[in-house]
Amino acid sequence: MNKNPDPADPITSELSFEDGAAESPTRLVRQILKRRAPTSSPSHAAGDDTSATVTVMLRVQPPPRALLVVDEEYRNRLRVALEDSGFEVFLCSSRDQALEAMAGGHHPLVVTEKLELVQRLRELKLSRLLQIILIGDGTDWRADNALRAGVDEYLDAAASDALLQARFGSARRTSDLESALRTALVENRRLATVDELTGVANRRFYATHYPREIARAARFGHPISVIMCDIDHFKQINDKYGHPAGDDVLRQCAQRMQKCLRRGTDWIARLGGEEFAIVLSETNLDKAVSLCRRVREAVANQPFATGKIRVQVTASFGVAGIDSVPRKAKGLAERLMSVADRALYRCKEAGRDRI
Repeated sequence: MNKNPDPADPITSELSFEDGAAESPTRLVRQILKRRAPTSSPSHAAGDDTSATVTVMLRVQPPPRALLVVDEEYRNRLRVALEDSGFEVFLCSSRDQALEAMAGGHHPLVVTEKLELVQRLRELKLSRLLQIILIGDGTDWRADNALRAGVDEYLDAAASDALLQARFGSARRTSDLESALRTALVENRRLATVDELTGVANRRFYATHYPREIARAARFGHPISVIMCDIDHFKQINDKYGHPAGDDVLRQCAQRMQKCLRRGTDWIARLGGEEFAIVLSETNLDKAVSLCRRVREAVANQPFATGKIRVQVTASFGVAGIDSVPRKAKGLAERLMSVADRALYRCKEAGRDRI
């Protein structure tokens, strides 16, 4: 993790980073936790919405897993304290067994008395948050060694039950928050590239990756084609059957077109409303037209089911392609899309349901 936070980042810009603090995911998440105090200010309405979402995510998280690697004389007491704090506990009798368990699945907390295990775990440089609590005899030199080795907490084996609960409870909250933040980031990435209604790529993905497809074809002088698609008389479907029916048609239409494409090579994006774009890499115009015929038939041949209603739907298509993209293809992405778009509107003027 970079020691110098991005000043434009709304989280890291307000965090104070002491020397080395940003290197530890545990410390970073704890700083985020410190900023979770509620506010009643109207200007923080969006933040309140986010806090409410995170609260729900925290509530439905499965219990985090903890590895307990200690001698038998401490084992039962620590296991009970961990379970009371909400952890699912896995007992390990040796360092090697603990490392094997960590390799088999992430455990956000390790409680151990083995300093060598701490060092081995930190050497793994895991991408996920890992908190380590070392159980010791309370001597100052051991505590110093533990902190240098990378532990997050050092607890005396004779610590009270209340102190154990406090430390394990704090570790549980930190683990839950990291898990919720991770889930939120994954979902945000998905929403940034996927159209929520149809499940195909969205306009943002298209705007980013379509020019990259052109640039790639230009590097190798390969062909590329693009298809613009518009569902015919879609407004009438919404007006006659309602918007839920229109949504069903959009979803099913996207699925039918997707099934006609080559997996991992061709892709489809919803540009908005009832308009889609299909990008066909390594495909010249003749092959693109041939594929487009299959797509048109897939849309028109079977009625669309929406509730108990069957709706007959057609679509119009404009196709543009180039057999060999020149190396200096400046503006070609826009020009190719413009040609396909004009071809699509000629379809509409000629009666729709055609290429």
